[in-house]
Amino acid sequence: MPSLKLQPREGPVGTEIKLIGTGFRPNVSYRIEFDGQWLKPGTTNNRGSFVTVFRVPPAPYGENNIIGVSQAAHQLAHATFKVLPEITRVEPAMLKPAETVTVSGTGFGREEALEICVNDRPVVFPSPVHARADGTFVASFTVTDEMISSTPIIIRVTGQQTGALAQTVLGQMNLR
Repeated sequence: MPSLKLQPREGPVGTEIKLIGTGFRPNVSYRIEFDGQWLKPGTTNNRGSFVTVFRVPPAPYGENNIIGVSQAAHQLAHATFKVLPEITRVEPAMLKPAETVTVSGTGFGREEALEICVNDRPVVFPSPVHARADGTFVASFTVTDEMISSTPIIIRVTGQQTGALAQTVLGQMNLR
């Protein structure tokens, strides 16, 4: 019976996964699917096994299905990878009052509302910030004096439905 093992079993988008397939028919082509996205194809060896490496594509928070499909033999195996949230970019990295900052991230729930806080102060947006269907988001806001009254500066993003939480510490900043 075909099976898939992966290393590691969780991490943020972009994590490199080593996927080991066993129990397939020998010398047949296969494809890997991650959360509905087709990834790289390959061919099993003469024992019906394969090893492949890929990076986790943009995907929402939580358990995501990985499927190995033997195309000619109509065999398949399943595994799951837990996508964790991550803040991928804060630009500019030096926060100053009245400056516009853009925060980006991955690994949040599909289209879920997000709360963004700077030093435990919720950022107020004109309309709610939501992750996209693939769990990614981009949000821009204007820095206020209250947000950066102390260092280090901590930016925290929380998914309102999943509870997914990511934060980054910006360290000592040029406050003026």
